[in-house]
Amino acid sequence: MRFMYLLSISLLLLSCSNNDDIENGGGNETITRKDPIEGSRIAWDYSALQKLSTQGGYNGYARIIEVTNGDFLCVYEVQGSVKMIRSTDKGLTWSSTINIALISNGIAMTVPEITQLSNNDIILSYNHRPIGNNTDVTKKFGIALKISKDNGNTWSEEKIVYQAGHTSQNGCWEPQVLELPSGEVQLYFANEANFTSSHEQDITMLRSFDFGASWSAGEATSFSPTSRDGMPVAIYLDETDEIIYCIEDNFQYNFKPVIIRTQDNWASGTVGRYTQNRLFALNHDQQSPAYQGAPYIRKLTSGNIALSYQGTENRGGNHD
Repeated sequence: MRFMYLLSISLLLLSCSNNDDIENGGGNETITRKDPIEGSRIAWDYSALQKLSTQGGYNGYARIIEVTNGDFLCVYEVQGSVKMIRSTDKGLTWSSTINIALISNGIAMTVPEITQLSNNDIILSYNHRPIGNNTDVTKKFGIALKISKDNGNTWSEEKIVYQAGHTSQNGCWEPQVLELPSGEVQLYFANEANFTSSHEQDITMLRSFDFGASWSAGEATSFSPTSRDGMPVAIYLDETDEIIYCIEDNFQYNFKPVIIRTQDNWASGTVGRYTQNRLFALNHDQQSPAYQGAPYIRKLTSGNIALSYQGTENRGGNHD
């Protein structure tokens, strides 16, 4: 499971050309700027720091996209409900909170992801999670979505596209949507529903050929016996006509970021443990005892690919 706190959202691409000393905007210490590497760098613009949510309790899992009219939409989770705010001035100011999917009947609406498709529809996908030690078999873990056809002003009724078990040991987790150049839309998520007598987990994928109106049955795209493939985030590489996604993989070591890939849109079936289509993302650090989970991946406009993860290197906690 991926947990991200909505404290501030402010980043920009920064290019450094030589060695010099800079003041850390978050403190008084001086940082030595090292020789630049080729490609894009990402740095925090401390002058743009804002707190976007002041609601009490847990505020997390924030995602921002820029939609076709130029607005920024930010969705996030607050105490088991999915909220949204909008900026019409490139993030300088933000609207009041809009409720999108509210906690209901003991089921939390969690970990939202937001994607705009080529037909301009916006898909909001999120996770149904029964609250607490649930024993009600009618309250199930599930993957749900809503669609907006007007840049997030209004949203469709909820559609539940997949249901797993009623306990967290047999749940499903963290949906994410990818659209291919063909117009096929894919929905990836971590899935325990097929492993009711073990702690294993695969990455399941659903397909839609009508921009999310209907969906296929689930198919396993990656699975490693006795371990847990989790938290997928997928991108398409047009230069090689490949789909790749990053996951956290705990086979042999603590959770590490791993890349799963396909050159034939999964026609070759599930990617197993020992295959050229499953590789550690951090080959130099794969045997480290540190936790390096919850990865996220994006292709930048420069063509570079950025991979992030949560790590405990030189830290005390397990999810710092």
